Amino acid sequence: MVTGDHSATARAIAEQIKLITHPEVHTYEDLRRPFSIQVDVSEFQRTEGCALVLTGPEIDRIIGKEDWDWVVGHDEVVFARTTPEHKLRIVRNYQERGHIVAVSGDGVNDAAALKCADVGIAMGAGTDVAKEAAAIVLMDNSFTSIVAGVEQGRLVVDNMKKVVLYLLPAGSWSEMLPVLAAVMLGMPQPLSAFQMIIICMFTDLFPSLALVGEASERDIMHQPPRNTATQHLVDKRLLSFAYLNTGMLESIGAFFMFFHYMEKHAALTPRDLLFAFDSWDDPHWGPAKGRSQDEMMECLYTGQTVFFVTLIITQFGYALSVRTRRVSALPWFHEFNWMLVVAMACSLTVAILVIYVPPIQSVIKTRPIPIEFWFFPLIPASVLVLWDELRKLLVRLKIPVFGELFW
Repeated sequence: MVTGDHSATARAIAEQIKLITHPEVHTYEDLRRPFSIQVDVSEFQRTEGCALVLTGPEIDRIIGKEDWDWVVGHDEVVFARTTPEHKLRIVRNYQERGHIVAVSGDGVNDAAALKCADVGIAMGAGTDVAKEAAAIVLMDNSFTSIVAGVEQGRLVVDNMKKVVLYLLPAGSWSEMLPVLAAVMLGMPQPLSAFQMIIICMFTDLFPSLALVGEASERDIMHQPPRNTATQHLVDKRLLSFAYLNTGMLESIGAFFMFFHYMEKHAALTPRDLLFAFDSWDDPHWGPAKGRSQDEMMECLYTGQTVFFVTLIITQFGYALSVRTRRVSALPWFHEFNWMLVVAMACSLTVAILVIYVPPIQSVIKTRPIPIEFWFFPLIPASVLVLWDELRKLLVRLKIPVFGELFW
């Protein structure tokens, strides 16, 4: 709290509103000045479990970096009898130590601090100078609006992360691996380029839009502030989770379904498919068993459609899982997003049209698949949900292994 009132008044109000809760309250005298007196460094630096009350004239006498480190180290601080210059100095010293500073005020004397702060918040009933200097104006003059704004801001960042996390596995990783498998392992490509486009532009689109409207998690306001210098929207942990965790699980499930179909319905084992290279186009290739090139391509188109459907349905499971970052995403633990159900229905409709409408089949190169391959993908989808529920449980228990390892 920074105020122009007397220090005794400021301290009494701070204790009344529970801004000061520590029993021990430091003052300027705890700096052990004048400077000629030898101080105990360990005692000088102690700020844990202590509050601090400083006045403007005392701030003028603080000139050393170590002194300001000691001041900023307190988590409960009251500055009294301050001038506009003091307020500006306080803001800058907190910013120099890596803090994100928000300043609220309503008077002309607050304008400099409001302008310098990372977020300036003016009261709607305040002066025009304060409103011009601030980034936000509270029209209802209520500090509870700041809390609501912080919660909404955290929700926006969380939901943006969820959308990015949802789009990356199937939209890039699980589409890149089939291409790499075809090039490096010499097998027919399990997913066609047109099917990749359908996933990116249509089937993943609707659930990602629904995730934007997810409700906030119950513990969202109990989390520490985000460090904007080190915690970015997309970082190494998010990418590792999207690719090495979810992306690999989805890809393994899709490849397994592809090989299972090719072996069961096309009599082509994984050994036949791997390192086939140009043999696939050779009518005398042994595993072709006398089938024509057109018949072999029909088998491949159907196998590619199985891979395509597996990715879509597995993504449905991932959409249910990525709804939360820490608390359980199961409906009876977290407010359910019914728009997500509508979005998945829209994606499924697009997939059915692409697979079963003849004019679209001829363009996208899809084919109807056996009915069981509409249900088999529910297994990897369920595994993905349960695996992420385990990760969230470890996060809540503050167990770092597999908990905070990814995001």
